[in-house]
Amino acid sequence: TIAFDPGFFSTARTIELLSPLPVVDTSLFIDGPGADLLTVQRNSESATVAVFLTSQFEGRFAISGMRITGGVSASGGALSIAASSFRGSELDLDDNVAFLGGGLAFIDGKNGMLLNSLVRDNSASSEGSGIYLECSSDDDCTFDIRNTTISGNETNAENEPASIGLAVADGAEMFVDFFNNTLIGEGTGVRMIEEGSTPSLLVLEVGSSIFSVPSENIDFGSFIGAAIALNQGFNLSRLADSFFASTGGQDDVDPQVSALADN
Repeated sequence: TIAFDPGFFSTARTIELLSPLPVVDTSLFIDGPGADLLTVQRNSESATVAVFLTSQFEGRFAISGMRITGGVSASGGALSIAASSFRGSELDLDDNVAFLGGGLAFIDGKNGMLLNSLVRDNSASSEGSGIYLECSSDDDCTFDIRNTTISGNETNAENEPASIGLAVADGAEMFVDFFNNTLIGEGTGVRMIEEGSTPSLLVLEVGSSIFSVPSENIDFGSFIGAAIALNQGFNLSRLADSFFASTGGQDDVDPQVSALADN
């Protein structure tokens, strides 16, 4: 475990990275003092790499309590995760850039979660301007997003990446829970993607969440296998969308929320 001295971090501090951090290749918990007290920032002149990067290994990478900004990477500008297990909580992933997953990319992990966090003002040139999750593993992949705000993650790319990209390939099965979240954007909310010629399965469960996007809440893509969305109730949609209107939810209602700005 890596922890931070509470006395020193009783006031806000910034760690500016002039060179990349070591790649995490074994189980590790980084316990920050709070996103309002610690910013970890890639220097704009340093190497283009995710701020936190893991290799593929069997074990958990957990990180909490910090703002992560300035990352530039092929996948996951702030967090590029390939460990089998991931837990992020009380994070502010802000103003990062990637090809896939501007803020966070979790690729071929078995189970992951993002809790009580902000994912804002990131961008991607391919898919998942805020978050990108991909599963091509023989094992089931699961990911849980709860109590998180995904806001203002945009791109000028012609293919208009969604705020969240979910991808399965080569017969994989991925199960994503999305509960008690707010998603604010100017394009598509969630895009479901199947790659390869072998049928795959992608299941998304949505409950007690707000979607404020103008284009499409969930893009089901083109699947040989199956892309399934399950409404667990009490969702609110800015768009007219019968999926969100059922089970105690409402659609075609302006939730009166807008993209977050820095204080």
